[in-house]
Amino acid sequence: MNCLVIDCSTRWIICGIHSLHDGAVIPGAEIRLEAPRESSTRLVAEIGALVKRTGLRPDYILSALGPGSFTGLRIGVTTARDLSQLWNIPAAGIDTLTLYGWAVREHDSIEEPFALLFDGRQKRYYTKKITNDLFTTRDEIIVDLDPLEFESIGLSQVYVDDPSSLSLPERVRIRTIPPEALTARSFFETALKLDAFHPEKSWKDLIPVYIRDNPARPNQPASAAK
Repeated sequence: MNCLVIDCSTRWIICGIHSLHDGAVIPGAEIRLEAPRESSTRLVAEIGALVKRTGLRPDYILSALGPGSFTGLRIGVTTARDLSQLWNIPAAGIDTLTLYGWAVREHDSIEEPFALLFDGRQKRYYTKKITNDLFTTRDEIIVDLDPLEFESIGLSQVYVDDPSSLSLPERVRIRTIPPEALTARSFFETALKLDAFHPEKSWKDLIPVYIRDNPARPNQPASAAK
């Protein structure tokens, strides 16, 4: 399997091509760019450069499904859907908070549960509990949370993409998501652990996780948190 990984749901463009052979991940090539407003002009070009550099033809696509930047998410998922149809190859999707949260957990060797927060604008955060069990993490509800409602989560440590505007109780340790933890290879390995790859999956299975019907208006109550 040669897997193309695509994520544009936050301020980073993350994509790469890695292979699975005899149960082992064979590194290919990947990029991570901090380009919050450039995914529409750079993503396809970067994918083309990766294909040329590795000489690998992708036969599977993994896409981060969000939540996150409305524009970036739309571009990333649409590109994954289009390439899945163009190349006639299967595609799988996993929510971005699971992919990022598990990457951070593995990178920082965290044992206890923590919360992962993405700045969702409007002074709210897309939030998910990251446990020490990947399958449990995947099934956790994504919450559109006001920081004042954070007590409902009941966790003492959070990772956030932009901590500058986040105010939480003093007992909560706030850490910035380490960019070096966020790699296409890590996302690929997470998807393998979740057994996300099946030949019958197609571009139709790539459904963006927007959380809000209108990105400018929150619509999920804090009571949805676990």
